[in-house]
Amino acid sequence: LEKGKINHLHFAMHGTDSIGNGRVALSYNDIKVSLLKKDKDDAGYDKKAVASLFANLIVKNSSKPGKPGTEEVHFKRIVNKSFFNLIWKTLFTGVKESVGM
Repeated sequence: LEKGKINHLHFAMHGTDSIGNGRVALSYNDIKVSLLKKDKDDAGYDKKAVASLFANLIVKNSSKPGKPGTEEVHFKRIVNKSFFNLIWKTLFTGVKESVGM
């Protein structure tokens, strides 16, 4: 995420040993993303210009004014990962769907 403003993020979820289900509401403005690749010479990162351009064409720049986009999310748990990983992956899935990815 290169720039943008998140106005509202609300999520509610429940999970079991095998799946996380929930709802994510996200309201945002002026989102711009940059895709990066690891620089071969040092520990830094380089911007992938063409891929970033296409990503910004796909991502919705702003959510609908006054009404956050709400997404139903379902994520199957990776069994050897923690329950907190399930929470994060479920939330991240909802955020990606809200911005159009």
